[in-house]
Amino acid sequence: STGEIFFFFLLTEANNFLKLGTLVRIVNPPNGKSVVVKINDRMNAKNQRLIDLSQAAARKLGLIQQGVGEVIMEVFPGEEEFLSAR
Repeated sequence: STGEIFFFFLLTEANNFLKLGTLVRIVNPPNGKSVVVKINDRMNAKNQRLIDLSQAAARKLGLIQQGVGEVIMEVFPGEEEFLSAR
């Protein structure tokens, strides 16, 4: 992790492919809602999901009731340095 304390009410996410600190726009295609989050943590290597959003980010996207959903990730220009795949 980045050393930041995790708070579920901040707009953050865990991701295993992008560098920590990267800003990413997450879009929920069915309702068009979007949010900008900061990658500040890693997921368990066995996790099959691409991202794990904080509760605040999921709420803003309208995903809080269903728990999981398909989203679009848009990495901001200059933030596209990927880590090598697992």
